[in-house]
Amino acid sequence: MTYSRSRRRSASYQNLAVHANREENSSANAESWLFVDFPKTKNYFKKLKDISTLEEMQASAGIKAHGKRVMNAFNQIFSNMDNWSEVRTIVARLANRHRDGHQVDVYNFEFLFEVVLNVLTDALGCTFTPDIKASWKKLFSILNDYIASCYAATPLVSTEPGITV
Repeated sequence: MTYSRSRRRSASYQNLAVHANREENSSANAESWLFVDFPKTKNYFKKLKDISTLEEMQASAGIKAHGKRVMNAFNQIFSNMDNWSEVRTIVARLANRHRDGHQVDVYNFEFLFEVVLNVLTDALGCTFTPDIKASWKKLFSILNDYIASCYAATPLVSTEPGITV
């Protein structure tokens, strides 16, 4: 890929992320749909277990805060698309925190990426062309593969002595 093509693709990711972020509750919307489409993901958030309706989820300060952190992480990745060393550092830090600190199963990232694609499709309509969507899918596939490799690099250690998960 040429430098100018790479820059255009990077700009495309950044512009779409900025556009999606203009929606006041876009990050909470994506996070809420994650919990609606994949309800077991809510189990990782102790404070959210009593929230059940989409309206409650979209109004939740906790969901909005986490959604904003997710979008900020995506924006960090998008702004470094021409620096894969930095992207790997960002993604490894997120993977390690979710694996070790939050005990999130790796397959949940696939769910998140699917939801983000659906939210972008809805938010951007016909401007989210099949080529652009394919580019996002490719990026998410690469990120997901790298996250999985980070998870595999160091096994989780259970709180039970001598047990590795």
